[in-house]
Amino acid sequence: MKRIIPLLLVALILYGSYAYLKDRLNKDETNTSTNTNQPADTANNSNANNDSENSDIPANAQNYFSQIVYYSDSNGYLVPVLRKLPKNASLAKTTLSAMYINKNNRDEIYHMGLVPTIPDNISITLALKEDGLIKVAMSDQVMNIKDRTKEEIMLKSIVYTLTEFDNISKVQFLVNNAQAGVLSGGAIASGTFLREDINAINSTGKNRIILYYSNTFYPGFYVYPVTVYIDSAPVNAQELLNALIANNSKVKTNLNIKSENIASAIIKDKKAKVELKNITGDSIYIECLRKCIALTLEENFELTSAEIIINGESKSMTLPIAPNEL
Repeated sequence: MKRIIPLLLVALILYGSYAYLKDRLNKDETNTSTNTNQPADTANNSNANNDSENSDIPANAQNYFSQIVYYSDSNGYLVPVLRKLPKNASLAKTTLSAMYINKNNRDEIYHMGLVPTIPDNISITLALKEDGLIKVAMSDQVMNIKDRTKEEIMLKSIVYTLTEFDNISKVQFLVNNAQAGVLSGGAIASGTFLREDINAINSTGKNRIILYYSNTFYPGFYVYPVTVYIDSAPVNAQELLNALIANNSKVKTNLNIKSENIASAIIKDKKAKVELKNITGDSIYIECLRKCIALTLEENFELTSAEIIINGESKSMTLPIAPNEL
């Protein structure tokens, strides 16, 4: 009897340990299966050539996030717009959804004179790599566009929108999960796309600068960046504004400014101060001019603020500022 009691105690201890471990394993399996905070895009990355190695853009705590989205105007220029979008598992896919050509998206940006760029029948899945590469897998409906200009605008708008995210630096396109080649309209979708030379105009030179121009669309206006290559890089605000004026005739814009309109343009302690005189135009045009100058200065020099004085009226802006906002 004395031998049986210790054996019974050992058996009870082993059974209790087994029951405890089984209960813990069941709880862990339940917690895993109901976890909704999965890394963004991992549920769909298998459709993108099984190439997922990383989660997507990290989500923030708010219900909405702010992100630059690229649309097109009637002249074919890519136009950046800062938007507040509903937070979802994948911020990148949510951002692309704002670019589809459908009634809701058209209605939201119509008052700005802009249009979305991705046909609504094209499905897209994303696969983000660790080296900053994101693979954009498009369904074969992309081959139905059959217009090179529209294809190129769509591809570029996707590249610039996705590379606005800090952890994306380059884009590759796939069609039906195979490396993309030439689309049906003639646009080249192969290779790796980088963020460079947005809205480039024909120019020669070794030094790259970004200039901002505007167009009005009643009752407001929008601004857009232009890439220009020049022989000598501007070393001060005056030279940069001279470049803005010199290339004004090469783009379609409502700006009409001449060198004699610039009374002064200086940068000191990362603060720009520009004074313009004899400017004619309504209040919308004045705001166009202010914003284009501020953005051009901000893009090419390290600045914290800009004071723009037009016909004696001063307005100061803390930099950076959004090109356009919705």
